Amino acid sequence: MTGPQRAFPVWDGVPGYEFESPRASRRPPADHPGTGPQATRGPVAPESEARRFRYTSTVSQPIPGPPSAWPGDEPAPWSRGEPAPWSSDEPTAPGFEFDAAGHRFGGAARRFDATGQPADRDRDRDRDPDPDRRSPRDARTEWARLLRSFLPEPVKRNWFAEFRSALHFRGAGVRVIIPILAMVMFGVAVAVIAGANSQNGPAPPPSALGFAPATLAGNAFSAAASGRGISQTLGPMTSDGAEIVAVGSQQGARIARAQFFVSTDDGRTWSMGHVRAPDGGPPPPGYAARFVAGGQGAWVAIGPASIWTSPDGRTWTLSSTVGLPLLPGDQISVVKRTAAGFIAAGSNVPGGNAAASTPVVFVSANGISWQRLGASQLRLGTSTAGNTAASTSHVLDIRYAAVYRNQILIAGDVSVIRNTRTKTTGMTSAAWLSDNGGATWTLAVPPGPAGISAPARHAAQAQAQISGVAVTADGFILLRPATVASTGARKPAVDVYRSANGTAWTFEATLAATAKAGFTTDMVNGSPDGAVVTGQAGPALIAFASADGASWRQTPAFGTAATQDVSGVAMAQGGTVVAAGTTTNDPDSRQPLLTVLAAPGAAPGAAPGAPQGSTQAAPQRVDIAKIPGAVDPELAVNDVAAGGGMQVAVGSANGYPAAWTSTNGGITWTQASGQTQAVLNRPGVQQLTSVTFGADGWLAVGGVIAVAAQHPVVLTSGNGSVWAAADREPAFSQPGLVTEQAAAASTAPPGGAAPAGAPPTTGYVIVGYQVVAGRTIAAAWYSTGLTGWQRAGDAVSGHGGPGALDGPGASRQMRAVTAGPHGFVAVGTDGNAAAAWTSPNGQAWTQQNVPLPVGATRAVLQHVASNGHTVVAVGTALTTTGQQLPFAASSADGGITWTESALPVPQGRAFVTALTSTGASTGASTNPNTGAGSSQFLATGTFGSTPGHQDVVVWTSASGSAWQAVTPAGQGLTGTGIQAITGLDVSDQTLTGVGFTATPGSEQPVFWQSPLR
Repeated sequence: MTGPQRAFPVWDGVPGYEFESPRASRRPPADHPGTGPQATRGPVAPESEARRFRYTSTVSQPIPGPPSAWPGDEPAPWSRGEPAPWSSDEPTAPGFEFDAAGHRFGGAARRFDATGQPADRDRDRDRDPDPDRRSPRDARTEWARLLRSFLPEPVKRNWFAEFRSALHFRGAGVRVIIPILAMVMFGVAVAVIAGANSQNGPAPPPSALGFAPATLAGNAFSAAASGRGISQTLGPMTSDGAEIVAVGSQQGARIARAQFFVSTDDGRTWSMGHVRAPDGGPPPPGYAARFVAGGQGAWVAIGPASIWTSPDGRTWTLSSTVGLPLLPGDQISVVKRTAAGFIAAGSNVPGGNAAASTPVVFVSANGISWQRLGASQLRLGTSTAGNTAASTSHVLDIRYAAVYRNQILIAGDVSVIRNTRTKTTGMTSAAWLSDNGGATWTLAVPPGPAGISAPARHAAQAQAQISGVAVTADGFILLRPATVASTGARKPAVDVYRSANGTAWTFEATLAATAKAGFTTDMVNGSPDGAVVTGQAGPALIAFASADGASWRQTPAFGTAATQDVSGVAMAQGGTVVAAGTTTNDPDSRQPLLTVLAAPGAAPGAAPGAPQGSTQAAPQRVDIAKIPGAVDPELAVNDVAAGGGMQVAVGSANGYPAAWTSTNGGITWTQASGQTQAVLNRPGVQQLTSVTFGADGWLAVGGVIAVAAQHPVVLTSGNGSVWAAADREPAFSQPGLVTEQAAAASTAPPGGAAPAGAPPTTGYVIVGYQVVAGRTIAAAWYSTGLTGWQRAGDAVSGHGGPGALDGPGASRQMRAVTAGPHGFVAVGTDGNAAAAWTSPNGQAWTQQNVPLPVGATRAVLQHVASNGHTVVAVGTALTTTGQQLPFAASSADGGITWTESALPVPQGRAFVTALTSTGASTGASTNPNTGAGSSQFLATGTFGSTPGHQDVVVWTSASGSAWQAVTPAGQGLTGTGIQAITGLDVSDQTLTGVGFTATPGSEQPVFWQSPLR
């Protein structure tokens, strides 16, 4: 009955659980034979479009630490509208980037940075012959030993600021998952001997504890293949002959995925590129790319904190989790393949001041190691003979690039002082040419309309901006915005200029759909097979294609600007155009789009080089769902509980809160329904994270993940099969409320009522917090049944005095709650310290002191369970060296006084994901291992030395103060990818757990049962 911690989304192009992981080596691997760019002959590099990301002093990928573990670190809910530009002093908008709201490749800028990674270290520890009778001093000694076993790491960055920022970048997901890969943030791999801190000797093998493998439950807990709840985007694309590659990302499922859509036959069929870490294993979640370029045996894809390389465009290696060597303010707009390797270009915007921005270029011979060239090194001139006004101009950025043989053409914006007396400025464009791989540049197109001569009859249309550059087999093309005559006002159009050498330009054509609609440029791309320009003609999205840059044909409309964004376009062999984009018309789902526009007279699917006629084929939409591994439904099973002869599991399906019931011990599951459709079919993306059973029935709580305004999700049911919404009651109406977990008091004891003065034996409690005026206050709700909810008043501290829930001072959160003979015990945080609260009935609460673990600077308790008078909580501590450690706190007097202890880590780093009591007082029969009425506790977590490979660890304790770690083997618990058990319950001497298993290609829920013996 301990569910996962809620998580805020991380949808973006950093696409549900971007729980990033410990970063791999920051040292770029050596080039692999056959993967380096070929400099013997210059390729005609395919063009892509001007989409940007930029540097930030915080991490752009969803970094997993215990999400919002600390009050005040709570991210703002995200929406799926256009994200705001990232900045170093405010969190990035969740959206697509395994962020939250989908990032639009082109509007907002993107950013990132990275962290360091120390070495592993093991250390032996002494064993205590009697661990169950340790004093607080012994516990402190144990912590000191554990802390000494870790190599110290210099504190280089503000972990909490990064943690807060990272939660925005990453999309929808359940909060319990994020801590699993919080190691990514620190990049620390530490090996600790399992059981060393338990003082009980080596941990027994899995078979000794009877832990059976889990069951893959993707069919038992199902979701419709609707795409709802998933934010999946496509970005830029590039081509090399018949091969086309588009980069994308998926977010909203358990883990964020970097995706590569690949076609090797001109867009007729598609597959997903294989992704891997440098060692050949699965890569960490997230690290989506924003740009792609390649061909001639070398490919590169670049994201805010990632560099992917490939020898063929089909198998991709995450070569760097740091990315380009960006400085603060750097933004990237374009990446290209060159004769000497690769080039990336953009701008540096100091302090967000666009007027002071300057151009920046990065060059690389292998796609892994990059050299940064700033404005002082580039020396991009704007003056020519007879163009004296250009001496008052200032180059702002590089927006476009094209490569023809060994020549690189770049173009960008130039600010010009129009009036030297008034300092009035205007905006124009210029272009520069390099024939030595970007080392030096000469002015190719001076700023202003005079930079390229237009025909006299056309001069009135000429404008000063450049709206794109590309290549064909014959040389460069350059686009300028123009206008055409129409009824009333003139309509937008695009002028096309062509050059064989980048310096002498000839006007070739004006692109305009109709005089009535006009045409505005969006994407531009080119290759030896021709150039293509996409844009908007009225409400329609269309493209113009040309084999030589002189003669252009218009394609049929392939969509509308109101329903989709175009993020990339490529020209395949034979004149076929392929466009990439993302849907925008459904706020609860962003889906990738691939559209194939066959050349005139060539039927869709025709062989390359097939004869062309004059008839244009209708656009063909690629069925993304039929590409193996391209799409995962949103499906999460977060928690499970038993009662009344049945089991209930809760989570989400297709972005809606969901519950499932089983009456045969978990063999089969039936999805529950709501009293009305609106109970479960809620706007936005929402989930359930906790479920409990009491005298009146079932209570489940959760919250909003994305799109909708943050609001508690509180559902009740008398039978587990049909649910009603309790969150519409006034107690849950205030803004900023978050409901974390629920608990139900034990039913009345057999043989009569409870003794006089004893706490109530029935009732329900929900705990959480509320964000008010920038600070966080703890919150609790109580009810004697399933209706009539009331909010608890303020609490008193253990030393007396009010303010322990919502008083002034440190921010507070209640993260979990349990019921016992003394009433209710809740745990969470109070400022930097872990905290606990006790209440006889859920109405009046008293805060109890929980000491910080020795050597820790911050701590949070995330799960709690009780057995008789013993209460145990588990959570995460942050040490003075910036490392996260799992720890436990136990209380033998019902939650009043607490002693902390360490949880042994089998390997690498570990994080707790669930906790339950397995002792006799839970209602199960006597535990044969510990004796009648004894207490025993079991926690699950994840551990691993690499972010892409995380397995399940099980901790057991007879008293909550001494723990053993066991690593069970079997399906769903260990193996390729990431495994986690996020909810636990015990009934009839059987341990039941739910969770998930995920790889870079797929994921599904798991159902785990094991007898207690």
